[in-house]
Amino acid sequence: VIVMNHVRKHLKLNYFKYEAVKYKRFKTYIMDYIDFVPELKDVEWVYYMDIDILLGAPLVPFIQELESKYNIQPPDLDESAVSAPSKLYFFKNMEYARRSFYANSGFFIAHRESSRECLTIWRNRMNKRPTEKFDQASINSIVRRTLDGLNNRCIVTAMELENYESYPTHEEQFIEMVENESYTPLIHILNSCISKKFTDEATEEFVANVLMLSKEERKEHKYGKEIVSPSKSVEWTKKLKTS
Repeated sequence: VIVMNHVRKHLKLNYFKYEAVKYKRFKTYIMDYIDFVPELKDVEWVYYMDIDILLGAPLVPFIQELESKYNIQPPDLDESAVSAPSKLYFFKNMEYARRSFYANSGFFIAHRESSRECLTIWRNRMNKRPTEKFDQASINSIVRRTLDGLNNRCIVTAMELENYESYPTHEEQFIEMVENESYTPLIHILNSCISKKFTDEATEEFVANVLMLSKEERKEHKYGKEIVSPSKSVEWTKKLKTS
């Protein structure tokens, strides 16, 4: 886990009506922060997840299946790559919310180099919509302009939810998942207000199941380990402050 401070200018914005939007806009700078860390120089693909998404299954098979199903591949390295469109991959929104926002931005797939233009376009669309409450409105705008033939620089692929991502918006749904020990790879709690409604017992059982803890580990609450590297943290923080 790498913890980084933000670049001040990325969040110091006063023209958005809703405070939350500037934090949602912040995710469009993800490639900038990867560039700050030398240890990440070989990272080619980024799988972004909001902090309110839990993991319910191993990630590697999940990622491999998505890459195969949606033909997620790096751009060609020939001369045509210069004119190839930029791409981003999102999951479709929950069915009841899809009429308002086609895609959900809590999880997306981006290529380190070729997706940068899409991220910039997404950010610029948010800049032009300072009264919008959700960043998905800007994604909708990109999709509509593509369908109308007005945009050929950024292609948004909306992936089907299927059994990849779930939205337990009520405690009963979450408890049912825990009791059945049946979890999708991504479990989107949506926000902390909803997660607070889940009982401690259900939450602890979920963690124990997903981490496959032994009876001893469950009883003693002794599992995992924490590694902190203060020197690295200070080094990256200095880089960010001078950027």
